[in-house]
Amino acid sequence: MKFGFLLLVLCMKAYSETQVYEGLARYEGQLVYAERHTLLLNNGTLIKSFTEYLDSEGKKLGYLKSDYTQSLSAPAFTFFDDRQKLAQGLRRVNRRFEAFSQMNNRRQSRELLSVSKKPLVAGPGLIYFVAQNMESIIAHEGIEIGYIIPGKLKIYDFIITPLSHDAEKAEFEVRLKSWWLWIFSPRLKLIYDVPHRRIISYEGLAGLRDEDGDMMSVDIQYDYDL
Repeated sequence: MKFGFLLLVLCMKAYSETQVYEGLARYEGQLVYAERHTLLLNNGTLIKSFTEYLDSEGKKLGYLKSDYTQSLSAPAFTFFDDRQKLAQGLRRVNRRFEAFSQMNNRRQSRELLSVSKKPLVAGPGLIYFVAQNMESIIAHEGIEIGYIIPGKLKIYDFIITPLSHDAEKAEFEVRLKSWWLWIFSPRLKLIYDVPHRRIISYEGLAGLRDEDGDMMSVDIQYDYDL
């Protein structure tokens, strides 16, 4: 019996893997926070991730906890901002998505969202969706997605467009589909290491708000050599 349990543990270790990488977020050249990502993979498949947000002195500013067992592109996740006491995220309820948002322990706002025919993307799933579909996005010169924004309790139509690519790097832009909205809204720029299919640079709105509670744009560079 003990031998069987030991064999099970060894098999789990053989097929389970933890990966850690970091990102440094800057605004106008100044460090505003750091991200520490811990990924749990099972036989090469991403299962869960946990991201800590830290200030320049290592104090925790918030966290992002994600579960990809039902969807890589639209995982169940909870984001919490310690400074603003803001909680947002996504749950699965009877094969539908429930977006939720709560600030300062007030009553939680929730909305059940219908699944659309377009690929649905949410939270950290955007990073992995692009990594998984790079060739298709490039070949079709863009792709439309339904992007779930828990803070708005809605699904918005976005377009992911390739900006440049070669054998080593690929750069993409993510923006709202409606032209009269996207000219007033910020766009995201994602740069990937093509051979390793991983993000190396992000430009756009931060997940965290600043100390005054305002949204901020950041430039994040990722480091995998940990």
